[in-house]
Amino acid sequence: MYKVIVDHNPSHSDNDVVKEGLIKSYEAQFGERDKELSIFLKNDSGKVFGGIQAMFDSEAIYIEALWVEENLRKQGYGKQLLAAAEKEAIENGCRFSLVDT
Repeated sequence: MYKVIVDHNPSHSDNDVVKEGLIKSYEAQFGERDKELSIFLKNDSGKVFGGIQAMFDSEAIYIEALWVEENLRKQGYGKQLLAAAEKEAIENGCRFSLVDT
């Protein structure tokens, strides 16, 4: 028997099972796996202060997360991150974008 469980502190491994299951289902239907893409805002030491996590296929880029460190906001870094994602999407033939963040 299966139970529906609400988990307010899910493990990464449980979340990965759901994500991988969705991707495999998508592949079975459409034959193409979405490609993952991350774009980071880093300092000279390589520390991350912001970024985008996205996936794209042959037609669209799906931005799942966009974040910039609070003290760096309103300085144009978010726009730069989005511009980099847009450039990458266009170079890979995407015609649409979806932001869900």
